[in-house]
Amino acid sequence: MTFQLGCGHGLPGIFACLEGAAAIHFQDFNAEVLQCLTIPNVNPNVPSFQRPALQCITPSHGVVYMAAKKHYFGVGGGTRRFPSIVEKDGVLASSMVAEVADDSSNVREVL
Repeated sequence: MTFQLGCGHGLPGIFACLEGAAAIHFQDFNAEVLQCLTIPNVNPNVPSFQRPALQCITPSHGVVYMAAKKHYFGVGGGTRRFPSIVEKDGVLASSMVAEVADDSSNVREVL
């Protein structure tokens, strides 16, 4: 199973699909990105019989590590909002594992 978080155009997911991945989950913070960028890019590049079905994520016995910028300037969002969304949903759990700061670029967090 392949997850592409912050997928944008979806290029790694498309490649994984064409290489035979059993399932690909394209995720992005903004629904508009999925509707206006990802899906229009997947449709012409992946044969219909290989296109991943839209699926909801359900709890399992696994762990997901998400690394992202603490703040996205100009587009809004960042890692700060993710735990509140997960908590509100009540299905999964979220916690911060690490914060990476090099004093020269945006702070990254691993959740």
